[in-house]
Amino acid sequence: MVEDKSFFRKALDAMIEARSREAARQVDRYSRIYGCDFGTSKKGAN
Repeated sequence: MVEDKSFFRKALDAMIEARSREAARQVDRYSRIYGCDFGTSKKGAN
């Protein structure tokens, strides 16, 4: 039971990680399109 739970936890963490990475990619693309950085860019406002 404990092993199942830890496996499920790892799978869940991997899904969350992948989803957040995809979200970051989307934000990056939109920031390039619209020219605003949503506070993620270190270049500063232009």
